[in-house]
Amino acid sequence: LIWILAIVVLIASIVIQYRALNKIAFGRSMFITGMAFVCSFAVSLTVPSAAVWVLFLVFQVFGWAFLLLMTFRSVRWIRERKARVNESHA
Repeated sequence: LIWILAIVVLIASIVIQYRALNKIAFGRSMFITGMAFVCSFAVSLTVPSAAVWVLFLVFQVFGWAFLLLMTFRSVRWIRERKARVNESHA
């Protein structure tokens, strides 16, 4: 269940960021987020120990935090853009 929710949030975040950010910013955001997730899974494939799981959690938290931060900023930029368009038509 948590994986389904994570995939839905991931897809929604990617779509929102794609709509709000220019190509370079979107690519940079996806690269940073993707590398955090790839690193967390690469770390988890090494020798299982407590330190590995701590690193896994650190990379996961960093990846999700950055993804959600950029998504919230993107939503704000979309709202500001709509407000400017509405002001110009008024």
